[in-house]
Parts: sequence; structure tokens; C-alpha cells
Amino acid sequence: MGLKTRDLRQNKDAIEISVTQLLKDFAKFKKEQRYIKYDDNHLLGIYKNIVWMSEVDRKLINKLEDIQKRQRNQYLKDNSKEYEYKKWSDDPISTKVKEPQVLSRLIIVGSVIVTIIFIALIILTFTKWIG
Repeated sequence: MGLKTRDLRQNKDAIEISVTQLLKDFAKFKKEQRYIKYDDNHLLGIYKNIVWMSEVDRKLINKLEDIQKRQRNQYLKDNSKEYEYKKWSDDPISTKVKEPQVLSRLIIVGSVIVTIIFIALIILTFTKWIG
């Protein structure tokens, strides 16, 4: 068996950072030369906004990457070379057609029969007039 080692991976998510880590980072932030003239409450508000906005930016970047990936896949799907399928219905882009209902089938068949009878009657009447 192999040696067991400790998992050293860390999840650096701004929401899950502990309060002590935030305070340590704030202490470093507060010691910068340009922030010495402000009071601690004002600086803490600024620091919280910076941390929150960096988290929001990170989430927006992740969403943007997902959207770009979907758009790229759609573009490749739309602009890919035409592939000949054995059946046209196998093509994923083709739209599926609903089967006609029983009533509409009966109407179509009935109208075809009535049309054939009407044509036969017209032929009979013309032959009687001529002959």
C-alpha cells in the first residue's frame, strides 16, 4: 500500500474565509501608508466592500465563461459542415412532426373520396351531352 499523505488542497472561497483570516488581512490592509489617516470603522467598511466586490467579480467571471462556452458550442453546432444522415429524422437539428389526429385523417380521406366522385360525375355528364 502507498503512503498516506495529508490533503493539502484548500478551498479559497471569500464567503467561507474565517473571521480571524479577514481580520488579519484587514490589519495588513490598514497598515498601508495611504490609509493611515482614516479611522478603523471607515477602513473596515471599505475593506468589506473590496472583499465582497472581488467575490461578486469572481462569480460574474465564472458566469461569463459559462455563457461564452455555450455560445461557442452553439456557433460550432450551427456552422459545422453539413453531415448526411441516413434518415433525415436522425438529424438533431430537424424538427419533429406530429402525426395527424384521427379526425383530421378522416376528413382528408373523405375529401379525397368526395373529389373522386365529383370528377366521375362531371365525366359522366359530359359524356351524356356529347354522346
